[in-house]
Amino acid sequence: MKGFAIAVDTREIDRGLRELKRQIPYATARALTMLAKDAQALVREKLSEDFTIRTTRVGKGIVTEMATKRRLVAMVGSLDKYMAQQALGATLTGKEAGAVPRVGKGLGRPTKRSKTLPSKWIGARLEKAEAKSEGSPIKRRKGKHSRRRLPFFVTFPGGRRGLVKRKGKDRLPLETIYTMPGRIRIPVRWPIGGRVRRAVAEKHALRVAMAMEQAVRTAHSKSGGWKQSIRTW
Repeated sequence: MKGFAIAVDTREIDRGLRELKRQIPYATARALTMLAKDAQALVREKLSEDFTIRTTRVGKGIVTEMATKRRLVAMVGSLDKYMAQQALGATLTGKEAGAVPRVGKGLGRPTKRSKTLPSKWIGARLEKAEAKSEGSPIKRRKGKHSRRRLPFFVTFPGGRRGLVKRKGKDRLPLETIYTMPGRIRIPVRWPIGGRVRRAVAEKHALRVAMAMEQAVRTAHSKSGGWKQSIRTW
C-alpha cells in the first residue's frame, strides 16, 4: 500500500511533556489565584446585602493573597479586625465594646445610612465637652454673660453609660448622643465562607482550563515545539 504517513519525533514529545510537568505547579498557582480574585469580586459585590455600607473602605479592605508554585494556597479575607468579628462572631467588653451613635438630627448619626463625620465621633464630642466624669460641664463665652451647655456622661439604670446633652436651657430633658454598652455580643452575620465557596464552584472548571491551556503553550514554547516529518512509502 502506498500513501502518506505522519511521523512524530517522540523525543520532542518527551521533552514537551517533561516541560509540561514543570509547568503544573505554576498552572495550579495561577488557577488558585484567579479563583481568589473571583471570590474577592463576589464578596465585594454582595457586601450591601449583608451590611449597611456607608463608605468604600470596607470593600477596599477585602484583599487576596496569591498562590505560588511553592505555596499552593490562595487567600481571601479582610484587613479589618471588625470584619473578622462579623464573620466569626465575638464578645467585646470595656473599651472594645465601643460606643453606639444614636440616629437623628444633631445626634451621632443623622440617618441610618449616613456616615458619622469625624466631628461627630465620640472622641471629638468629649474634647468639646472636656468631660472626664459625670456632671454638667459649662463653658463660658469670653466677653459674654451667656453660657453654653455641652455634652456630658451619665450612668443609666442597669450600669450602662452614655454621652448626653440637654435638649433646652433647663436641666431636663436629656437627649442621648452615644450609648456605651460595656459588653456586646457580635453574632456570626457575614457569610464570607459561603460566598467564596460559591465563587469557586462556579469558576473552578473555567479557571483550571485557562491555567492548563497557558501551561501547555508555555511548555510547547520552551521545549522548542513538537516537530513533525512527512514521508511517503
